[in-house]
Amino acid sequence: MNPNYFHMPVMKDEVIEYLITDPSGTYIDCTIGGAGHSLAILESLSLHGRLIGVDTDQQAIEFAEQRLQQFENQVRLFHANFSELTDVMREVNISQVIGILFDLGVSSHQIDNGQRGFSYLTDGPLDMRMNRNQKLTARDIVNDYSVDELSAIFKEYGEERQSRAIARAIVGARRKSPVETTVELSDIIRRTVPHKFQIKTLSRIFQAIRIRTNDELMSLTHVLEQAIPLLKEGGRLVVISYHSLEDKIVKNFLRRQNNPCTCPPSFPECVCHKKPTVKILTKHVVKPSEREISSNKRSRSARLRAAEKINGTT
Repeated sequence: MNPNYFHMPVMKDEVIEYLITDPSGTYIDCTIGGAGHSLAILESLSLHGRLIGVDTDQQAIEFAEQRLQQFENQVRLFHANFSELTDVMREVNISQVIGILFDLGVSSHQIDNGQRGFSYLTDGPLDMRMNRNQKLTARDIVNDYSVDELSAIFKEYGEERQSRAIARAIVGARRKSPVETTVELSDIIRRTVPHKFQIKTLSRIFQAIRIRTNDELMSLTHVLEQAIPLLKEGGRLVVISYHSLEDKIVKNFLRRQNNPCTCPPSFPECVCHKKPTVKILTKHVVKPSEREISSNKRSRSARLRAAEKINGTT
């Protein structure tokens, strides 16, 4: 398989610039995907450097094993949800690392493989599981959830204005027969919204169902809380997100870590004595260059944020 088919690493140079501070250190790629970022990290390390790779998709782990074979003595790979990061670190018996990377996007392989059910552009079963061992699938959500539940998912995770109308249409269609495929779901949506809004609406609805299927936002919230204690002083956290919901979680988390004081604004001085745990390195969110977007259109929505741990906090 062509490595770039699985996933073209987004903002690879920027990731290395912000992440790598010690070539002999240990780093974690929490979303190893096609190992594009992992390969770049390992190429930037000395022979003493180490990489821990994590992914909830078993296919990604298997592919990464092949792609990183030349660095097999420097890599440990784990099939796990990144929300289990603390458990992974306990298993490798490492308390802290010098850098942690999250690339939250869906890989090109996942999108383009119709059998995974992630895209409205390819026909396949309504699956959308990143970890194919889990029970809940997109089909379960589409066929079992009520109008109110579907509408809430589309509104919260897809920011879709026509959420209730689409939810009603899905429930109405499944009364005749279950909605089994991505094409069937796409057709219901297309019949519900005006033609000029169809593409954006399809993207939002499929995104919303995928997020709910994999509990992505809750997992992200949990793992960010784990990440800071796992960093050494001076260690870096780098996160690439692809939609506003993810980016908002990352931005707000870093702001709280940078300014954790909970004292009322009326207080003349801080009495809670909460100290910053990170220094934000990206004053403004970093976006891919026009050149990168032209060569990899899926990078256009990417947003990178980075921070450095300070004060030896744990």
